[in-house]
Amino acid sequence: MFNGVFSSGVTKYGVLDTAVAGICIILSAVYMLTMVKKICYGNMSAATERGTVSSPSARVALAVIVVVIFVTGVFPKPILQLTNDTVDAILKYMKTTI
Repeated sequence: MFNGVFSSGVTKYGVLDTAVAGICIILSAVYMLTMVKKICYGNMSAATERGTVSSPSARVALAVIVVVIFVTGVFPKPILQLTNDTVDAILKYMKTTI
C-alpha cells in the first residue's frame, strides 16, 4: 500500500504528511473494528437484554428524535428549501462546464 501511495502525486505534500495520513487511516480502522467487536459482540447488560430505556431524560431525547424524523419524512420541503440556493449554484456551474 505505501509503495503505491509514495509513488503517486500525493507526495507533493511531503513524505511525512503522507505517512502520517496512512498510519491514521490504519489506526482508525483498527479502532473502529475494535469498537464494533466490543459493542456488537460483547457481553450484554441486564438493561440491554430487556431493551428498555431507564432514565426519563433518555426517553425524552429519544421521543424528540423520533418526532423530528417523522416530521421531516412527512414534510421534507422546509428542510430541502434550505439547500435550494446551493443546489441551484452547483447545477448552474455544472451546466457551464459540461
